[in-house]
Order: sequence, then structure tokens, then C-alpha cells
Amino acid sequence: VIVIGTQESLPGNRPAVTSGITSFMTGATTASSTKRQQQQQQPQQPPDSTFQNVFGTLGKPVDDLVHSLGKPADEYFDSLRAKTSDLLVASSKNSDLPLLSGHTKQLRTSIRHHLGDDYQTVVEFQRGEMMLFVFLRKDLLPASRVESIHAENTGLGGILANKGGIAAVLTVASTKLYFLTVHLQPHEGRANFDKRNADVEEILAGTGGDPSVMAHHAFVFGDLNYRVAFPTSTRGIAPTKEESWAVCANLIRRKDWKGLRESDELEKALREKKILCGFRTPMCKFCPTFKLERRSGFHYDKKRTPSYTDRILWKSMQQNRSIEPLIYEPISSFATSDHKPMRGLFFLPERQPLNLHRDEKRMLQLTFKKLKCKSLVPTPDLFQSDLDTFLQIYCEPQSLLSQPKPSSKLPKPPKTKTIQTSDRPSWPNEVHKLIINVFSDEDLAGSRLFVKSVLENKVLGNATIGIAMVDLEDLVRKSLDASEWEEEGVETVFFRNGKEVGKCFFDLLATWLVET
Repeated sequence: VIVIGTQESLPGNRPAVTSGITSFMTGATTASSTKRQQQQQQPQQPPDSTFQNVFGTLGKPVDDLVHSLGKPADEYFDSLRAKTSDLLVASSKNSDLPLLSGHTKQLRTSIRHHLGDDYQTVVEFQRGEMMLFVFLRKDLLPASRVESIHAENTGLGGILANKGGIAAVLTVASTKLYFLTVHLQPHEGRANFDKRNADVEEILAGTGGDPSVMAHHAFVFGDLNYRVAFPTSTRGIAPTKEESWAVCANLIRRKDWKGLRESDELEKALREKKILCGFRTPMCKFCPTFKLERRSGFHYDKKRTPSYTDRILWKSMQQNRSIEPLIYEPISSFATSDHKPMRGLFFLPERQPLNLHRDEKRMLQLTFKKLKCKSLVPTPDLFQSDLDTFLQIYCEPQSLLSQPKPSSKLPKPPKTKTIQTSDRPSWPNEVHKLIINVFSDEDLAGSRLFVKSVLENKVLGNATIGIAMVDLEDLVRKSLDASEWEEEGVETVFFRNGKEVGKCFFDLLATWLVET
């Protein structure tokens, strides 16, 4: 369960300062107790009060939160109870909930009943045993839309839907949010670790591309199945299952969370940039969530080394606005699985407006010079010598591009010449320009620049090597106080399916043009 509170500004409204958390997966809060707690916690407000007009109704109660980040959870209680949740995301993979069974329908009904009338289901998608739900506060619906939903199977033969992922992209006001729930290859051992890494890449390729360029903020979560794997001895001998279980149990008993982290496969994969480059996950300051007896508390099955298989990761791509994790913890009372599900509370700070002069229509000319790439990585089916590369530069939304004439089509994005057989192509003498309309704060909110590295193939068709993203809104912000602004040696990273596949460097000159 992921809960996101934002300070997203809506047209004609003050920022909706929100945050909160729900306990609908615990089964511990009944409808009647929810109402009693709400009555005790909610200050009585007149129907027309500013509080209700701006914040809406209060969110669901915060209960049993003991693993907040940075501060004891009780320090958050007063503020959390006085606010509400903008967005709630829930995923499930469980063979205990057969496809389209009464249990699956019961889960769906239970979630909706717990959330009440304040929320609307905007994503409800099931692929085999995997499910993804996204709920949005109803007053945010007019300023929101679902951009895409994709799924990819990685089960046996790439056909079975017991493994894989479901990805959804949602726009709330000017902010794009990406959610990917996954269920990866199980079991211990190096071969299964490598298969999990390959599964992530395959899922991203099959669900629309790299989250680093698909949204402003991204979440990846679910049963990632990464294990606690202790290193081999000095003689290169791997510990037995019994030895691994005993070492892990001792670390848990001592609450040596740092020691467990050092042997966590997910941390290793992130550190070595094998998957999801740039994503983060909080340190697990709690007992491993697998493999457990099906009862309340943490009682481990000795068939598997206790591991943090169930995780939530996130990444922010906006320069001046990053996700802040507040709560990250397992639900220890959950007793119908050998996993303990995770829940997290995240906060997205207010976007700072540009404060543009509404009576002045200006254009910003962006000039790209001395473009070059380094360490381009071709797709696995190609050799380094097959790299015939060119670059394209474009922006999102495309409507920001200045048109030569009011009725003309949008100009084609700048494109470099093709450099053959090099993973370090450069264009030292080429100059490329984009002219951006800077007419309103709303148009520029969340805007981005992209540099795409493209493999030219006149027989089979062109293919993308990687895409790099630059925060266009942040560039405009830096340029506001001068007629001209320049930055030399801008460095960006090309991403493809969660991996870094090269870097791009250029000099950037921003010049203001006043419309006559």
C-alpha cells in the first residue's frame, strides 16, 4: 500500500496540502471503528469553512505506525490526522486469491468500503495473480487523467501471468506519476538473482519504457523477491541453508538492520546499477517480511533464509521537488500469507511557481552546442561497431514549441548528423536551437526537455539507444533574472529499461526573445 500526499496546486484553488495513510490491508480496522476514530480525531468544521474547501474531508485514521523515517511516528500523528490522502495505491499478488474468485472480489469491495465516498477508483487492473489499484480523491478528478496502463508477463515462457508487472502512468494537475507493481523470480541463488534483474528490464521494455523519462516521480513496488544472501568464505565456499538461516536469525534477534542490509540483494543490485538506476528505498529497520508462518508477528519458516522480499522504491526526476518518505513498514498483523505486506507514506512538496508576468509574452531560445556522447551501450543484439548514431532534441508538452506562423504545424525537433561506428560520437561544430513559448506558469508546469540517442538502421528501422531528460521548468527558472544565461558542460544520462546506457554532454545557451 502506497499513500501519497501532495501540495499540488489546482486551478482556482490554494495548494491542497495533504498526507495520510490507510490501514485497509490490515483487516484490523472495521467500518464502525473507523467512524468512531474519525469522530474523535476530526475537528468540527462548518460546511463552508476554508478548511473543508481547501483540504476536503479528513483522511483515514493513522494506526500502528511505528517505523516512520527520521522521527518517532507519534510526532507525525497530529499533523497526519489533520490532513487527507490525495492518492492511494494498492497492489497484490497472491495465489490465495484465485483469479476472479470471490476472494478477489471481496478484496476489491473491502478496499472501496474502507475508503468510502471520498475516493474514486482510477486504475483497476488484474493480470493473472497480479493486481493494481489506484484511488484518487474525488476533488482531484477534474485535473487528473490516466495516461496509460500496460502489463508484461515474465512467467514460464513469457506467457504465464504469475510473474511480471503492471505499470500505470497518471497525471495529477501538472505532475506525472508512474506506478509499477512487480512479482519477480523467486528462490535463492545467483542464477535467480540474475533472472530477477533480467525480469525488471523485460518488464520495463514491455510496459512502455524507462520510468525515468515517463514521469516526474516514479514508484516500483511489490514482491521483488530479492533475498538476503551472505557472502562466500575466504575459500570461496558458500554458506549452507542452515548456516544462512542461523546467521540471519542472529542478526534479527540483535536488531542489526545494517548487517542485514549489507547482504541484501536488492541493495546490491541498486548499488551496482544492475536495475532501476537512480531509484531509492529506505533502510529496513524492521524484521524481514519473508518467509513467515501464517500468523500474526514474525515467526520464520526455516525452509528459506529470512529476507526483505517486499519493497517500495521511488525516484524523483524534478530538480526542485523530490519525494519525501515519511513512513515505511510491514504490517505484522497480516496472517493470510507467508509474506508481510508493506505500506508507505510519501509526501510530495509544493511546486514553486515561476511568477511570470501575465501581460508579457516571451519566448526562450535554447541553443545547444558542442554535443557529444560517451559510453553508449547498444542493445544486446548489436555489436559496438554497429553504432551509427544521431541525436534528437524535443520537449514535452510539444505545444510549448514556438510556431513560425499561427496556423503552421509544429516544427520538427532538431536532429544531428549521423556519426558511424562509434560509442563516443560528437558534433563539435553543430548548433541546434529550440524556441519555447513562455506565456504562462500553467503551461510550463512540469515541462521537460529530452535528448534521444538513436541508432540509425536504414534496413530494419531506427531504434532508441537511450533517452536523457532535462527539467525544462528548472531551466526557465534559472533564466528569469537575466536576458541571457549559459551553462557549459551540461551532463545528462541516457536511460533504457532502468539502466544507464551512456552519457550526453553539451553547452546550453538560453536567450530571451520578446514577442513583437
